[in-house]
Amino acid sequence: MIEAEELGFCKKGEGGPFVAAGETDIGGRIPINTDGGLLSVGHPFGGTGVRQGLEIMRQLQGRAISRLKAPRQVLPIT
Repeated sequence: MIEAEELGFCKKGEGGPFVAAGETDIGGRIPINTDGGLLSVGHPFGGTGVRQGLEIMRQLQGRAISRLKAPRQVLPIT
């Protein structure tokens, strides 16, 4: 939520309602963490950066289609 505010996707202090309204869901206006983020993989020690790099690679190669709103039209940010 804080990152959505800091990146300017919503106004400061409105991150909670922004997320609760589904704006960051796969079908939302600004999909965020469509792979579930670090919590979905247990935040493994030492593997976090590798996992993020692999997710970016999959998105850029078009292999993460189920997690992208518009393939190849979205820049992954990690």
